[in-house]
Amino acid sequence: MATENSKKSEKDELSKLRGKHAATAAKTFLRILQIEEYNKHRNDNFDASLKKYESELAQKFSDLTESRKKGLLESFTRSYYKPEFNLIAEYQAKQEQWTALKEKGGGLSAAEKKAFSELNAIVEMNEYEYVGARIMDNDVFAQMKDSMSPEDVRVINKKINDPIKELQNNLDESMMPNGVQRRHAATIEYFSSSKPELKAEIEALKRNVKTDEGMEPLKQASALLRAGLVLQNPSGYFVSKGIAAIMSTKTMQPFAKGIKSAVDNVVERSGLKERLKQRLSKMSPVGGALVAGGLAVAAFGTLAVTGVIDPSAALDMGLNVYNYLTDADGLDGFANSENLDLDAEMDIEPGSENNDAGKPALEESNASDKPDAPQKDASASAPSSPSTGDTPKVVTTETPSVEDVVAGAELPAVEPPEDSSPTEAPGASESYTVRYGDTLSELVERRLDMAGIPYNYSLIDSYVDEIVSMNEQITDPDVLNRGWEIDIMTFPTPEPTISDASLKAAQAAVTAMPDVCSPDVINALKDADLYPSSDPLSPTLTAYAQHASMNSEVPSVNVDPTCVVDEPEKEVAERKLYRI
Repeated sequence: MATENSKKSEKDELSKLRGKHAATAAKTFLRILQIEEYNKHRNDNFDASLKKYESELAQKFSDLTESRKKGLLESFTRSYYKPEFNLIAEYQAKQEQWTALKEKGGGLSAAEKKAFSELNAIVEMNEYEYVGARIMDNDVFAQMKDSMSPEDVRVINKKINDPIKELQNNLDESMMPNGVQRRHAATIEYFSSSKPELKAEIEALKRNVKTDEGMEPLKQASALLRAGLVLQNPSGYFVSKGIAAIMSTKTMQPFAKGIKSAVDNVVERSGLKERLKQRLSKMSPVGGALVAGGLAVAAFGTLAVTGVIDPSAALDMGLNVYNYLTDADGLDGFANSENLDLDAEMDIEPGSENNDAGKPALEESNASDKPDAPQKDASASAPSSPSTGDTPKVVTTETPSVEDVVAGAELPAVEPPEDSSPTEAPGASESYTVRYGDTLSELVERRLDMAGIPYNYSLIDSYVDEIVSMNEQITDPDVLNRGWEIDIMTFPTPEPTISDASLKAAQAAVTAMPDVCSPDVINALKDADLYPSSDPLSPTLTAYAQHASMNSEVPSVNVDPTCVVDEPEKEVAERKLYRI
């Protein structure tokens, strides 16, 4: 009897893990579909929207100088592509943080050492890679939705969600793996069917690769697209490998190129400083490949966030999968970007960018843990196993083989500790109006996801129980009536990746300040609903205009901590801080 109970417990636990990782795959695929459609809409309508705005400016403000009109058009672009502009600025700010910690030398606190380790992975990337690695994160995704009209978002979401709901209603339960929810299976199936060439491409790649390192992520990808067969022995590590492989395919190139097109528009039309603009323009020809590599890195992001691997290991894993598969298929991947001399013909002075000569090294008692300037590993284009070498550092004592995955043998779990997620429901609450189709588990899941907390059956169940106890009208957790007003606990707010002050300073520092309008003109533009108030730099531009209106000349010093004047004498210092 004890043996039977033990087997049942193991089976139930396996089903929960299978459901957890199916949820991860489904949410990733849904996010890809949404960003793909959002970017298509934004990119397709950008030129027309910009021309319309320019026409309205000409009609209502015919006396605007060309330089001021140019500044307003740049402000419009920053509003339109707010997520991408913010990521470029964020990247520069993190470069500055890394430099500051490195120059601090020894004696870093534990928190500073952790931050330095995380920043090491970022400074190994460039802006296009960084955008790819961050574009699917919740905070960036929310900015993307906010940059569009609510009606456009509703129409796009309906276009995606309606066929998923139809599939969900028609799924054969007997064909679903135990533990996988219907809507997750339906989402995976819809993603797979919406890209019919993807399965064929992965099968072709499997015939071309000659090693287990190359075959493993392809087998995971192939199984993921069949709605969960990879989850026979669930592991976040294998799911991440499968998603990274999918991101590395030709089929997904339009997705990466759509992101790259948005970044290109920011580079060319948002008023970036000339040196930074030149550097990014030089990357643009291989920008799609750079973004795709960043997306492959993002596939391992959850493992890094939950502490299973460190960020540098996530970077190595993602690039190894991407480089190996693009090389196996004869595609041009990161190798092209490696050969780019981004500083050539740009008159970068020695020591102004990545030259660390004369800077103190971080002194650590353990030489093997000593942080140093990150370098592109010469072996980055070749696959590596997480069981060999110093990186990637996978928290497991044994690397599962491809045969184990296929045969369904017991696998060492590559999972975060059980206590890595909050276990107590928060005390504060908010009111929510139940809509058609809502379930408590889905409401909780969505909020945990936005808080950056990985899918966890037990955690969801505990929150559902708490909501039931908070609402007398709920007598059955599986039954909600549309229109009910229910109390839901306030969920954790994710920590920002960078402080607001640092981001604002970076936004101003990477932008060439235009010949801004006077405060009176700015107010008139606002009255005509033509001032791009959602431009991340709007407050800075307004403050700059107010300061300039009180002086006959442009100030030679910053008017406030977030306003950086584009002065030639500051270029060398800025290049040191922002790699421009």
